[in-house]
Amino acid sequence: MNRRGGEAIKLTDVKGELNDYAWSPDGKKLVLTIKDAEDTSKKGAKPYVIDRYHFKQDVAGYLYDKRKTHLYLFDIAAKKTDTLTSGKHNEGGVQWSPDGTKIAFVSNRTEDPDKNSNSDIFIIDAKPGAAAKQFTTWKGSDNSPQWSQDGKSIAYLRSTSDENYIMYDQPVLCFADATGGEPKLLSKNLDRPVSSPKWNKDGSSIAVLVTDDCQRYIGSYDAASGTFAKLTGGDKS
Repeated sequence: MNRRGGEAIKLTDVKGELNDYAWSPDGKKLVLTIKDAEDTSKKGAKPYVIDRYHFKQDVAGYLYDKRKTHLYLFDIAAKKTDTLTSGKHNEGGVQWSPDGTKIAFVSNRTEDPDKNSNSDIFIIDAKPGAAAKQFTTWKGSDNSPQWSQDGKSIAYLRSTSDENYIMYDQPVLCFADATGGEPKLLSKNLDRPVSSPKWNKDGSSIAVLVTDDCQRYIGSYDAASGTFAKLTGGDKS
């Protein structure tokens, strides 16, 4: 829809389930997160066959659906959809690089994702046929990637421990060079969970939401020194 008003224009007509999307920085493309289409070739009611370790989930119920969620590149002008990822794993949490050439996403690509709480960040070129490269290797959870404005660094959150199924985890703010390497753990000693990382314009600091005793405030970490500053206070979340 034009922001100045008017009728909405339908862009996509996917066969699967469109779960999420993200605009490219230049507004010419979308990356789509789509769940595979259902197999309608078999007619009539069939018994549900469940052969996976994680067989049941709150709200969802029994997990018999074997369809996966993958990433697709959609050209706005040409209305053309190209496949970015495929295979036996789910992908999501997409973030475009500032120059629009790469896309960061989150996936659990272990042999059996049902048996662990791992997730890693991957980077793929924003073009058909590109191969994804693994950005993080933590055996726990890595998620919420955020590119710096110059595209040279990626901030993200990772679990406190690399053990599976930590009940009271406190996500840690990290960042690393976009080409790879060891991450810098900025909020490791905060003893409070952080969320929603966001770089400032010059890439010198990263703002986060800090949860503290049923309240939340905005804090900021200096990327070079790791110094923390509380930006807002008060008694409201």
